Amino acid sequence: AIGRNFCTQILFHYKNLLYKYNGLSIIEPVKDAEKNIKRFEEFSSKNSLSGSLVLVPGAGSVMEEKLPRFHKGYRDEEICSVAENTVKSLSYIDVASVIKEKKDSVQFYYKTDHHWTSLGAYTAYAALMEQLSRDYPAKDFFTVRTVDGFKGSTHSRAALWRKPGEPLEMWEDSH
Repeated sequence: AIGRNFCTQILFHYKNLLYKYNGLSIIEPVKDAEKNIKRFEEFSSKNSLSGSLVLVPGAGSVMEEKLPRFHKGYRDEEICSVAENTVKSLSYIDVASVIKEKKDSVQFYYKTDHHWTSLGAYTAYAALMEQLSRDYPAKDFFTVRTVDGFKGSTHSRAALWRKPGEPLEMWEDSH
């Protein structure tokens, strides 16, 4: 049998953080994002729809200082800037600045996965609702249950099976 090494696209950080390697072109994501943002803009304008556009930065973009030196930079800030300057019939909601501002006090992303933690999602949701001037439930509205040993999708692709899992919080309506 021939084995495959599936960890070629995963970078391991000494604090048990796993990142997907961004070895692709650093120009294409901006061009693709601009094209897609213009499609949203055209669709909402053509159909007389109002709405909001929220772009969420990736984990590697938020925590670039923890990436290896040879890792190519992410273009999330540039993509957000393109969105902010492109949308006219949609309102652009900036959650990226809140995420960057609070990244040292809130763990937005799992160490073993590219998805948000529950607290990270809630913090970004709160920022969104505040920018929309809408009410939202406070954190104490939820009952938080923690399960240990979560190993996310980045972990499963990394072939580092002996690395520890991490806590996963489940937020449930307590009312």
